[in-house]
Amino acid sequence: MQILYVIGQSQYDSTAIFLQEMAEKMKAMGQEVTLLDGRDAVHYESQRESVIQQKYDVIITINGMLLEEDSTLGKALLQEENTIYCTYLMDHPLIHYERLKSQYPKIFVLSPDRNHVLYTDAYLPNIWGTAYLPHAGCAGKGNKPYNERRIDVSFMGSYTDSAQVRAEFGKYPVEMQQLLNAVADLLVRENELTLEQAAERCFAQFGIRISAAEMPEVMQEFRLVDRYIRSYYREQVIRTLVEAGISVDVYGDGWDQFVCKHPENLVVHPAVPYETSLDIIGDSKISLNIMPWFKDGSHDRVYTAMLCGAVCLTDGSTYLEEQLRETENVYFYSLKGLKYLPAKVRKILQDGEKSAQIAENGRRLAIKEHTWANRAEEILDYLQQLMDMEGGEEQTVSWHTFWQEVVCPDIRLLHALRRTVRYIRRQEYLYAMREITNVIDAFGALLPVWLQWKDQINAGGEILEESAVLLTLQELLEAQEKQDYILLADLLELRLIPFVTSIQEMYAGAAVAPECIGERYRIEAASSGEYTLAALSDGAWVYLHSNGDPYEEGKTLAESWFDSEHYDYVVYGLGLGYHVAGLLEMDEAVRVKVIESDPQMLQIAEQYGCLGSWMDSGRLEIVADPDFAELRKVADRMDEIGRLVIHYPSMKLIAQEHYRMQLEQYFIEYSSAQTQLPRLNGNFVRNREYFGQEVTALRERFAAKTVYIIAAGPSLDRNMMELRKVQGDAVILATGTVLKKLLKAGITPDFVIVIDGGASTYGQTKDLTEKSIPLLYLPTVYHKILAEYPGERYLICQKGLQKSEQYAKEQGYPLYESGGSVTTTAVDISIRLGCKRVVFVGLDLAYTGQRDHAADTAYAREVKQGNLLVEDIYGNPVETAKNLDIYRRWIEKRITQEDAKQVEFIDATEGGARIQGTKSMKLSEVIL
Repeated sequence: MQILYVIGQSQYDSTAIFLQEMAEKMKAMGQEVTLLDGRDAVHYESQRESVIQQKYDVIITINGMLLEEDSTLGKALLQEENTIYCTYLMDHPLIHYERLKSQYPKIFVLSPDRNHVLYTDAYLPNIWGTAYLPHAGCAGKGNKPYNERRIDVSFMGSYTDSAQVRAEFGKYPVEMQQLLNAVADLLVRENELTLEQAAERCFAQFGIRISAAEMPEVMQEFRLVDRYIRSYYREQVIRTLVEAGISVDVYGDGWDQFVCKHPENLVVHPAVPYETSLDIIGDSKISLNIMPWFKDGSHDRVYTAMLCGAVCLTDGSTYLEEQLRETENVYFYSLKGLKYLPAKVRKILQDGEKSAQIAENGRRLAIKEHTWANRAEEILDYLQQLMDMEGGEEQTVSWHTFWQEVVCPDIRLLHALRRTVRYIRRQEYLYAMREITNVIDAFGALLPVWLQWKDQINAGGEILEESAVLLTLQELLEAQEKQDYILLADLLELRLIPFVTSIQEMYAGAAVAPECIGERYRIEAASSGEYTLAALSDGAWVYLHSNGDPYEEGKTLAESWFDSEHYDYVVYGLGLGYHVAGLLEMDEAVRVKVIESDPQMLQIAEQYGCLGSWMDSGRLEIVADPDFAELRKVADRMDEIGRLVIHYPSMKLIAQEHYRMQLEQYFIEYSSAQTQLPRLNGNFVRNREYFGQEVTALRERFAAKTVYIIAAGPSLDRNMMELRKVQGDAVILATGTVLKKLLKAGITPDFVIVIDGGASTYGQTKDLTEKSIPLLYLPTVYHKILAEYPGERYLICQKGLQKSEQYAKEQGYPLYESGGSVTTTAVDISIRLGCKRVVFVGLDLAYTGQRDHAADTAYAREVKQGNLLVEDIYGNPVETAKNLDIYRRWIEKRITQEDAKQVEFIDATEGGARIQGTKSMKLSEVIL
């Protein structure tokens, strides 16, 4: 659509900001938007001339501003037969009667009160279309933490003496004065009435009959009553507070004329521009609203208070009481019970912790549902309906309504369907039967809704066929009755889930275009109807969640993280929160702290994410951590805080290489451990019968010795034969990978170390008959190795595995760092057992000569390509892999620790990556 936004002058420039925010949203949604800004004195004339030459599908204003001030412009734009003139009224239509009675071809009136829509429909037949559009709010740039806010109660708005307004009734004839006074008095007594309801009652009381055609002309004379009743209650509310000893900061014109018994409690400030007022509200604990006689609508002060993080304190309306919850995200007061208002204010101010939570709840709700960007979406939805109807077609679809009535319930149904399938597949039939009852109930409730939207659902192909759906429902009921769980799960998985997903995919394809958020992120609709998120990384878009079912993906990831030993989790990476929700759903005892380094992600997640229902649970904390201070704190206290888990796509977006690489190292180690955990635990149980001597018993064999740690890197082929010359007090500690290669060359190591739990490790010692080589092993090593090993065996209890740590505690054994590899484990043991020198041989930690292992070892490959470059021992670049580089950095860090300072570290590999902190030497020189 070609859309023109027309911006005029307003008292505090608020309406211009509302229009600008809506225009930006419409642009982001792919509309062609032009702004004509009457405030821009420099460029207005040139803009105006350009605009007059164009054709527009829609012209949008607030209160018709500028178009009436510049009548030539208004006539040129609004007389176009096919142009929709969309004017959003900030007040009752009676105030705007003169502009609304104009005979423009297509006037579309938006009103912030549902009663105003009814009034327009009833009394203004020339209006082409009407709709309800509640006010929204704006956020400031500098919200302060709630408990640091300087202002207790603030109110934004001007003051007019109600007595002076009422005195203006005297300019009318006596009969009209009596009628105006009667209506004003009635509204004071019965303040739940609308202005037109009060007027109609007084008409009847005075015996006055007014036709529908006459009504708008007569009602415009009651503008003074509208001003009066607003002023009257504004006075009453403010006076009630300040005379009860509560300080109120007011910002606006006229307050210096306000009379009360305790003026010292009224802190008067001059009027401020709208953007400045946002910062003031962001420094207020309570932002007070007094509704402008909208009995079934909203006002921007309500949602602006929320978006600025203040507690919103407002009188109610039917609409507001539907949308908001007392003591959950707002506080309401009653105009009939103003004597209770001071006590409510004191309670809010005294209970800072609860009030801060209510303010935060309100902020999250407003971000999600009550911004001007939200209202722009609603306007586009209305406009599309109007255009469809005007084009002679049946009204096709209101996507916003479709989303509410179909998409959201379908999302909940998909979650329930997948839960039920999981329960059945795990044979948790009690839970499955409870869930299937809910599923069938939801299915039955949704069926008439689907049928109502059948034309839209089937617009792109046959998705919904009533008889097929009813047959599936019948088969579900029969399978449930027979307790045929396999069939039940198949029906859900093969019929219902694809059917519901098809509806969601239709919606995503037809109604939800990808939306860029800033320069880095893009929101898209997933097949499930939920949102997914893409981010720009190294010039390409990468996804943080599945395009299919991000909730199910998050659930699967959470299940991989959860174990019954940990109920406190720190998650790095927020995304849209599906993985976090999945973790919280694992058990009611789970608590999660999310660390996110990009503050923008928190805003995106609040608007599009899935964590809204969890924010008030007391089990979830989300921390913005742009300088990684929180992450550093967590890393230092891992033993206390629980388990740290990484959302890998979020980690990949970290711009700071240092922190990204640190998290990658942890991720690789953690992922490897998690992947192997069932196998490791199984090996531990099998190996228990073979546990005997513990490695500390070898201290005398290692103390004050030179330990040659022999790894299987490709450079081993260069100098391995030099090991034959090792003698005296030296110790050769070979990794299992290289053991048979050494024996074949006539080199018998003093010890061999094996740590891997995989079956592939078995070949390292299989068929070994040499009994003189003691074996050092982790308790989780592949069980057949211990069962068949012919020599002595020495146990190494590693940190990080619950069973190993528990066994070490029971036996009084120390715990060793494994570092993720057999070589890093050997380094820790050598240091802890008191050696004086460590010599690395075959420890390339890189793909020297494009090979990953020495010849004649179990894992040797001819060609290997790495995914990063590091410096080799000669100062040249060499390819390596991330895991090898992590092991290198682990060694570099380990050899700088206090207990390693008396140990000399020599790298005699004669190739591979440089290891900082070691001295590079030829092996022949070391042995001499």
